[in-house]
Amino acid sequence: MRVSLNLLVFFLSFLTIEIESIDFDPAKAIDLLNDLIEHPREVIDQLQQYKISDLIGALGFHSNANFTISKQCHDELTFLGYGMIDSAQHVHHGSFENRTRFMTAEERQYYLIPMMDSAGKVGSGISRGHITASGQFRQCKNVRIYSTTLNRTLRGDYYRVLFDLKMRANSANGSCQVPQIGLDLCLPYVCKNDNLTDYFREGGFIGFSCQNNDTKNLALGSSIEKSPVCSVINVNQRVPKPNIYTFFVSGVLISIVILCIIAGFVDYFHARKFAKSEYKRIDDNSSTLWKMFMSFSLYRNVKNIFRIKNCNRSGQVTSLNCIRTISTVWVIFGHCSAIMVLVCTNPMDLIDYTKTYIGLFMANAYYAVDTFFFISAFLLTFLWFKELKKRRAAVMSPMGWIMFYVHRILRLTPVYYITIFFFTFVFTRLLRDAPVYMSPAVQDDTCERNFWLNLLYIDNIIDSKHICYVISWYLATDIQIYCLTPLLLLPFALGGKIAGLIACATVFLGSTAYNTYQMLVWHFPPTQFQFGPKDPRYNPDERRYDQWNYYNPLNSMSNLYYGNDGNLWTPIENAVYSSLGRILWGLSLSWIIFSTYYRKGMINDFMSLPIWTPLARMSFCAYLIHIMVCGYFFGKNYSEMYFSSQFFLEAVIPVTVLSFVIAIFWSSFFEIPFAKLEMLLFGGSSRRKRTPIAPSTMINEIQGIHKIPVNIPEDILQKPLRF
Repeated sequence: MRVSLNLLVFFLSFLTIEIESIDFDPAKAIDLLNDLIEHPREVIDQLQQYKISDLIGALGFHSNANFTISKQCHDELTFLGYGMIDSAQHVHHGSFENRTRFMTAEERQYYLIPMMDSAGKVGSGISRGHITASGQFRQCKNVRIYSTTLNRTLRGDYYRVLFDLKMRANSANGSCQVPQIGLDLCLPYVCKNDNLTDYFREGGFIGFSCQNNDTKNLALGSSIEKSPVCSVINVNQRVPKPNIYTFFVSGVLISIVILCIIAGFVDYFHARKFAKSEYKRIDDNSSTLWKMFMSFSLYRNVKNIFRIKNCNRSGQVTSLNCIRTISTVWVIFGHCSAIMVLVCTNPMDLIDYTKTYIGLFMANAYYAVDTFFFISAFLLTFLWFKELKKRRAAVMSPMGWIMFYVHRILRLTPVYYITIFFFTFVFTRLLRDAPVYMSPAVQDDTCERNFWLNLLYIDNIIDSKHICYVISWYLATDIQIYCLTPLLLLPFALGGKIAGLIACATVFLGSTAYNTYQMLVWHFPPTQFQFGPKDPRYNPDERRYDQWNYYNPLNSMSNLYYGNDGNLWTPIENAVYSSLGRILWGLSLSWIIFSTYYRKGMINDFMSLPIWTPLARMSFCAYLIHIMVCGYFFGKNYSEMYFSSQFFLEAVIPVTVLSFVIAIFWSSFFEIPFAKLEMLLFGGSSRRKRTPIAPSTMINEIQGIHKIPVNIPEDILQKPLRF
């Protein structure tokens, strides 16, 4: 019970729609929901007094008021309000007398009744977190009729009235904090650009006063502060409008797609024209300009993704593909679980499910990110030392270190930048008619203001509270760690194994000790997983500069919590778990790679299946786009969703499949072409060809050093690096 609000609001940060700024305190939010759970009857009794007919019908009293909303909006609200008053009188008196003054029979049938019927009704399960009364979205949007009374076309649109959780006056101290009770209404479409908050605050208070025979407060504007109405929002109020950058980014992406399709057709017909060996000879001897054009071939890039020939050659660490794929799916599972909290009607059941053995996969999805850090470190060290042994002078030269960073940036940046620009200026405009994002707990979309931080890979350090594209913190952290790796590589290269081990041990012990210090002195929770209990001595507002821990791969994601049983751990237990959890995880991964590398047992046979190879090649793009797939998948669901144990089948599998399918094209259009260009320009294609590396010395998809989980086709990877 104590953690259900955290479940309801913390994970909403994974969804980004442009909304007004909200001051959110998780601890206060938990207390609010606890009050609702412990005393649901009082809140329900007060909420029942706000009957929809009274809330909207009270708008009829505003006919002579002077409001800042447009006259057309005011007229239609008054028309709708009086219509509901007439309907209420008809139900009470059983007579249609005087109803024709306001609405014709056709207007009542095709306008009033659908508008009223589309409104949300307070349902069951409030004590399980069901605090939003969702309406019939599609029925509301389909309302469209020409009114002979108003001499104009009337349309319906979807709105949500948000109340204080305890139904307190909006001016009271502590009122209108997240979470809030939501009541969906179907109101005139012409009001979509008007601020209806004050209008409904007064109108709602009038309806509330009438219910309690409080006629002395009917004077307009006399008691607007006493209304429990916090705000009124339109379904598309928070969706940014297209601008010049939207069309520019769309134009660039469409141009790349067209180029890939044209190159693909040319490549396909050339391949059909010549024999395979002849075509390969012609392609190898072609000019650099032709190779650059063929880098965009959709036909060739898709084939390279699914090529599994010789994918399990001797000397390859084939288990990495399996680990990378499973970790990507695990991340998607975690984010789907997070978003499910927003849309499900029973979040308390979801939090209870996380305490089961299967549910722990939701809580521990953060470990997948630690796995990515591990794979990145493994490939970097393995391949750097291998290259150092072959070409020590070139690797240790100033140009070698410059290219150490250039290869990394050029391999990672194009597809990442494209994703950020697409999300910032295009995707957010596509999330129209998504009532799920009307929640006041959804954080601001700050990308148009802060996307430049992503371009510099510092979004996890500067203004991280308003990070653009929340999953991008991993990419920034990964590249920051990469930039610092020479501090650990150089001691091995210059001082030998002893000096290198001393340097690594110093950093390792120092980071572990500092993590323990955080737990014991600042009373940090053992994990950032927000479902569990927190030490009451922990002050989240105290400045500790803990964001600099992003530089530490062992402490960057201190957020795994296996013992999610609701019991508060001691500081010692917190320190032990936080400082040693990822160490043991890394040792476990090391043993898996070590044992499977030497072909030990059926586990290696499973992890070396060829199917993992194409999935691993798509995993980076699947990671980049999956949060958009999640957001669109859940956002376009207009009905209430009930969480059950079938959640994995109903949501996770569809989102995962869609993410990998889209990743095929995202990689073929925006990742592989630029990776090939990078190899052509900086990878040594203009130099005299070297003797190919023996297959027994190669590791599967060795260019993964430049990005985890990036995968590049084999025909590129076999080319030696040029420093």
